[in-house]
Amino acid sequence: MRTSKHTPVKPDASTPPSPVDVEAEVDALRRRVAALENELRGRSDGDADSLVEARCADIEADHHNLAQLYVATHQIHAAVGFREVVQVVTEIVLNLVGAARFQLFLYDERRDSLCAIAGEGADVAAVPPVPLGQGVVGAAAGRRERYVRTAPPGDGAGGGPEGGPLVVVPLATVEDLVGAVVIDALLPHKPSLMAIDDELFDLLSAHGAAALAGALLREQAPPEVRRLDIDVARALLS
Repeated sequence: MRTSKHTPVKPDASTPPSPVDVEAEVDALRRRVAALENELRGRSDGDADSLVEARCADIEADHHNLAQLYVATHQIHAAVGFREVVQVVTEIVLNLVGAARFQLFLYDERRDSLCAIAGEGADVAAVPPVPLGQGVVGAAAGRRERYVRTAPPGDGAGGGPEGGPLVVVPLATVEDLVGAVVIDALLPHKPSLMAIDDELFDLLSAHGAAALAGALLREQAPPEVRRLDIDVARALLS
């Protein structure tokens, strides 16, 4: 009997893989996908942690700023006498804003000038009156617009030998100019103003001005005028 010899056919590229090979390849792909998912999940967790930390830092800063504003507002409204109000304004500028040198000016309507009544870092008695509308301080107060120096110190900006004032905060009620806070320099550990300082300046501009004016007018008035008169109250409401 003749037997025929068959040469085995070698698989080429067109030969489909066996089920065992397919399963092995699928398992390898699954492991690779799982590894990539773990890597991406790790990156996402890290990014999320960074975002959470940054958000927590922002919230903590906001709470600190709100606490400062609350304390400053409470102190201004709790002050009664003129000396006490001046002291509160001084503490806000020194401790919360962080001023190293500043002057608190009161507007003298008869002279049409700003006169220094308190401050830190300079002899207040030696500070000359500032005519309203003249110079950086007088112009800012006259316009009732806050001035913040943008030029670097020592360049002669603002007309002063050291670059002029750093900040001028006019203090005014709805109707009247009361004075101004002029900051010449900040403390060494505070190189520049911050966002909270704008809120404090707004507080001083309105609430500080009203407190100063009210306290001074109250102390200037004779005792009989300081009493609450129900007839006057009713007349004003009629």
